[in-house]
Amino acid sequence: IPDYHDWRAQSRTFQELAAFAPTGFNVTADRDVERVQAQIVSANFARTLGVQPVLGRFFSEEENRPGAASVVVVSHAFWRRTLGGDPEALGRTLSLDARPYTLVGVMPDGFVAPEAADVWIPMGFFSGPVLEWRANHMLEIVGRLRAGTTVAQAQREINAVAARIWASDRL
Repeated sequence: IPDYHDWRAQSRTFQELAAFAPTGFNVTADRDVERVQAQIVSANFARTLGVQPVLGRFFSEEENRPGAASVVVVSHAFWRRTLGGDPEALGRTLSLDARPYTLVGVMPDGFVAPEAADVWIPMGFFSGPVLEWRANHMLEIVGRLRAGTTVAQAQREINAVAARIWASDRL
């Protein structure tokens, strides 16, 4: 998580950098329990990928912070399969591993980038020492290059930022 924040703060070649951590949850909707693929994501995840929910909204920066309200966005397939495609489903409570989350959005049909998932929750899920521990490489990063930037330029920049992080973390 600290590396992601440093890359985001120091990058000039990327318009956006977003983070995600694949995981899984047991989701309870009404009385039905289902094991689903999930992603814990940064609030700018959907914006970085150039997609917005077809119902509701994605996460706010406030919801990205530890201790924030527990909210969830679901895939279109999950919404149809588990919630019956109910357009009034926003605001419903879903239980993820026995913890209540409020449904705030439904992603577009077919959205699977960068990996397939049925639910997304904000990075506010993480708390405690993991927020500062550089040795835990649980996040994956996706980015949107600035116009006119090549992949090679972005790779050089990210490598330089990583080298600075490594050097400062070892002192």
